[in-house]
Amino acid sequence: MRVLPLLVTTLLLAAPVFGQQASSTNSTPAQSTAAVADQPPAHPITPAQVHEILELTGAKRLQIQTMRTMMIGLRKAFPPFMPPDVIDDLESNMEKIDLEPMAVAVYQEHVSTEDATLIIAFYKTPAGSRLLGALPQIAREMQARGEQAGVQVAREVVARHMDEIKAAAAKYKQEHSDAPTITSPN
Repeated sequence: MRVLPLLVTTLLLAAPVFGQQASSTNSTPAQSTAAVADQPPAHPITPAQVHEILELTGAKRLQIQTMRTMMIGLRKAFPPFMPPDVIDDLESNMEKIDLEPMAVAVYQEHVSTEDATLIIAFYKTPAGSRLLGALPQIAREMQARGEQAGVQVAREVVARHMDEIKAAAAKYKQEHSDAPTITSPN
């Protein structure tokens, strides 16, 4: 069930991007900027600039936090017979993934060295520093609100389809003697 809140949060955070790309006619300056951003820059960001941005934004800390949060969900999702050492091995290896080379490649497709200079300069200003300091709390609050919205939507959809779900469960149970019984959520 943790995948749904993550999906909702991702969609909420990505909505402005989708909105900018929705219409190619009567484009606004933001839409024109989005169209330009679709083409790789003439002078792509350097690996050193990507590294500095990742350092300034605390990307490694966020990666570890995200992986640990994901592992909490995975631990709950794994079947009860899964040996704990397998899950521990998965977690320790997930935390070792080096995302920086991947980030360099992706950033180079979308960010110019000139823009990177301005971005880095902004992050070093008092306003940029305050934004970076607020982003973890903003992300937590967005995740919590997205999770609440996702759970509510899931409950509403399941409630609307409960008769259909029960019928499908009954049919499945007839075909499989070891099938679980479905009850209404609440």
